Amino acid sequence: MSVRSRGSGPRLEGRERDRIWSEYMEMLASQHPTSRRLPGTKTIAVIILASVLASNLLLFGAQLVAIPRPWNIVLPFASTLGVVVVAVLLATGAIGPRRSLWYAAMRRCGHDVCVICGYWLERRAPDSRACPECGTPDDAQPVALGRRSEVRTWPRFEVEPPPDPSARDDDDRR
Repeated sequence: MSVRSRGSGPRLEGRERDRIWSEYMEMLASQHPTSRRLPGTKTIAVIILASVLASNLLLFGAQLVAIPRPWNIVLPFASTLGVVVVAVLLATGAIGPRRSLWYAAMRRCGHDVCVICGYWLERRAPDSRACPECGTPDDAQPVALGRRSEVRTWPRFEVEPPPDPSARDDDDRR
């Protein structure tokens, strides 16, 4: 196996990276048939929309009549910067769920990493059942792709029903 560990985590090379990549693509295709191209399409659409809005603000923003003189020069540049920042944030929103899926693919291929944060679990205590970085249990699932990208599935806890009040003895009621 061609894996070298650098300070924060594994550095994958060659065939091992290709093996994890193929596992990742299988997991991605099983979640949604078009999920491979959705983040790229979303990123391109957001950048095109942001560039159209930013160019209109730069060209026609200085001609705003109701705004006093110093602000009609500063406002187009500030709003253009705001549009670009929002575009970058929206474009990078598609990366987070895919990173968690990458960690899950690494785990399926035999690497000991946390499926949520990617922490390299090689040196944790043997009796520890959770990630020391984020506290995620060992049996957690990766972050789901879809509309709610921050949905995590945790193990179910068994809850006992409350005792029936009619089944108590008469001595307890006094």
